[in-house]
Amino acid sequence: MFFAPDRRTCPVRAGKEWLELLQAHGHSTGPLFVSFRRAQRLSTRRLNTDSLNLLVQHYLGRKFTAHSLRASFVTIAKLKGVDDSKIMNQTKHKTTAMIRRYTRIDNVRQPNAAQENGL
Repeated sequence: MFFAPDRRTCPVRAGKEWLELLQAHGHSTGPLFVSFRRAQRLSTRRLNTDSLNLLVQHYLGRKFTAHSLRASFVTIAKLKGVDDSKIMNQTKHKTTAMIRRYTRIDNVRQPNAAQENGL
């Protein structure tokens, strides 16, 4: 397990904090991602894909979906030169053809702004 340098964007820290929140509200088993009831109380209902897409669109805009997050992960990993087998281990894709399909730019080796920004 590794931690991202920036606490605000670290998925490991976010996951740990979410688990602590669930446990503080009596959720020791069941789905990891649950919906909220009125008054922002946690429910025991699994967060469905439609709700997840609405959350992504709320924070990132209408053109994005939860699927966009996965494609972005693959694209950024390719930009950083990560080997396909390591990406596949993370995303659980079965073939490199799927990795190529998820990569959102034509030539991931070309110099671009993302590389310049350290992404």
